[in-house]
Formats: sequence, structure tokens, C-alpha cells
Amino acid sequence: MSLKLSYKNIEEFDKEYLSKITLANDGDGYERVFWPYINERFPNYEKFWQKHIVLLTKRIETATGTDRIKPRDTVDTKLLDISEVHYSIFMNLIQAYNRLEHPDLSWFEDFYVHLVSACDLAEMFCKRIERLRIVNINLQNTDAYNNYHKFVKLINDYRNQIVHNTKIGKNHIISQVVVGNNIQTVITVLVPRKEEIKKYDTWRKVASALKDINILKNDFIEIKDQMISDIREIETLFNNLWSVILEKMEPLRNHKEYLKLQDIEFSDGEAVPRPIIPPDNPPAYDYYLGSGIGSSVSLTSHPVSAMTEKDIIKKKSR
Repeated sequence: MSLKLSYKNIEEFDKEYLSKITLANDGDGYERVFWPYINERFPNYEKFWQKHIVLLTKRIETATGTDRIKPRDTVDTKLLDISEVHYSIFMNLIQAYNRLEHPDLSWFEDFYVHLVSACDLAEMFCKRIERLRIVNINLQNTDAYNNYHKFVKLINDYRNQIVHNTKIGKNHIISQVVVGNNIQTVITVLVPRKEEIKKYDTWRKVASALKDINILKNDFIEIKDQMISDIREIETLFNNLWSVILEKMEPLRNHKEYLKLQDIEFSDGEAVPRPIIPPDNPPAYDYYLGSGIGSSVSLTSHPVSAMTEKDIIKKKSR
């Protein structure tokens, strides 16, 4: 028997309930803490979550605490597969930000591994939506998909080159600058721009380029500038693609076959319990963050996404 919701239709449900459910007040532990990293350039992630994923979880029952984020037992696996990929895209973006904030021996390579994984998952996400076949959804003929796909080709080539040629990302330019009455040593790490990466498939070519100031200016970029530019660009491209997905999936939300997959129906005023709306500003929350270890997390502002490139570089140089 389908779960009955005490709302007349999806429009009323949106207004009275879904619009009040956010990642900040009702996401899992990772979403609550790390959603601010991407919300400026990828707000459609949350919109898709509100319209198509919350309904698959026990949030729309009367569950409380950590049970709220669990999937409902009767939801069709096709929708659960879509929700899992959607979440995995978020986690790969956050893991990329984590590598950006914590430089170590393999941070540059790992960053692009996570970015490419997010792109691969986005491709899978699109295909799973198209395969629902309740209404005709063709994403591959849209400008948003084609623009995203062009970027994926570039970022894949870049990842392959820097992962298989680990010297790239470790070219240090040492210079001295006068600050007041003091001379300070400045170390700048340059990497080939992703558009130029095919020119630099050997260490010898990279080393040779470092001897020519004009080549350095045209073909190379400070390592963090390239990383920040790429994650911001993929977030924007994702957001544009998600906008198309949301538009094309809107007719599904009232479609009887889609409601059947979600295993819900609207009760048209029948007296059934309404789902719980969490507070706007929840307190610190104990969540099991995947590892099986409870972590107390509280809402924090995002240190990276709101910062400029120079701010980040300055922060990490302290």
C-alpha cells in the first residue's frame, strides 16, 4: 500500500513541506557541513534533492533523528540508484575541495581524480534519468549537456596526463621579492594549463618550457589557480545541466507512473500524520559519517567557495 501524504497534490506539498526542507537543516552530516562549499555555483543540486530525493526517504514519514535520511523500503530501486549517484557527485566535489585545502605529495593528482569521478557520475546520472522512460527525456541534444561534455573531454585529458606524469605539478619557481627593507623568498608552483597539456607529455618538455618566460606566461598557470578555476567551472556547468534536468523532469512529479515508483499518493485532505519539518537552524548534530564513528558536527561557513584565489593562496602560505 502506497504511503499517503495529507496534501492535495504535489504543488501543495511543495509549498507546505518540501520548500522548508533544506540540506542545511535536514541533510546528512556531510551535507549539513559541506553543502555551503558548492551552493553558490551549484544551487540546483539542492533543488533536485528537494524535488526528487527527499520523497524517497523517511523524512516524509514521521521519522526523527538519523532515521530520517534512510531510504523508504518500498521505493523502486531505479529511483534509489539515481539518488545514490546524485549524492556521490556531491561527495566527489567535496573531496576535491578537501584536497585543495590540504596540499600534500599527491594532492594535485587526487584533486583531478575526484573531479573526473564527479563528471563520470554526472554522465551516469543523466543516463539513469533518461532510462526511466515515463516521459521522453533526451539530455544529449541540449546545449547544457554539450557544454558539459566538452569540458569533460578537457578535464579527462588533463587528469590522464598529470596522473601518469607525476612530475607535472611539482615545478617550483623560486624568486625573491623586496618587502619593505626585507628580501623574501617566494615559491610558485606552475603547471601547464589544461588547454595546453598535450604539449607537455614528457618531463623534458616541461623542463624546457620553464626556461622561456613567454612560454611560461602563455602555457602555464599557478597550480591553485588552475584547480580553483576548474572546480568552479564544473560546478557552473553542472548547475546549467541540472536546470535542464529539473525542467524536463517537472512533468514527472504529477505522473501516476512516477508516483508509483516513489510509492506515494496524495490523500486529498484525509487525516494522516504530516511529516516533520526540522528547525531552520538545527543544533550541532551527532551523525555517523560513513566510517561507523559518531562525529559531532556543527554548521560552519564555507572557507573555500566564497574566497578568491589570492585569499586561498594566502591562507595556505601562512
